[in-house]
Amino acid sequence: MLTLNVRIGETVRIGDAATVTVEQKSGQSVRLIFDADKSVPITIVDPTKKAVSWGLTGVRQEQQTESALKST
Repeated sequence: MLTLNVRIGETVRIGDAATVTVEQKSGQSVRLIFDADKSVPITIVDPTKKAVSWGLTGVRQEQQTESALKST
């Protein structure tokens, strides 16, 4: 695992696959900009909720995370 401290306006490049830019921070929330090919799946994972993914079709897909499945 890699931990980075990134300031607003800074960009992190993930190989040739994607870049992530910190656009805004407010309290405990951060707004990120992802620039990647649509074939790269991008998933928000919250252990207490469903995972939300965007990918090739740009369509939002929801699925339960592994830890949420274990708690049911």
